[in-house]
Amino acid sequence: MFPKIEITRSFNAPRELVFKAFTESEHLQNWRGPKGWAFDISKFELRQEGVFQLQPDIS
Repeated sequence: MFPKIEITRSFNAPRELVFKAFTESEHLQNWRGPKGWAFDISKFELRQEGVFQLQPDIS
């Protein structure tokens, strides 16, 4: 069993845009990790107890 992670932060942006940034893979590519890095998202289950797995694309 994995530990529960809770992220809390305030953003100066519309709620809908912040939700998309955390829930749509094309938006995750824009802010997750160092600039210029690409990521492969192997699992993305947006639900309670879901799974989110990504790794850097080093090809």
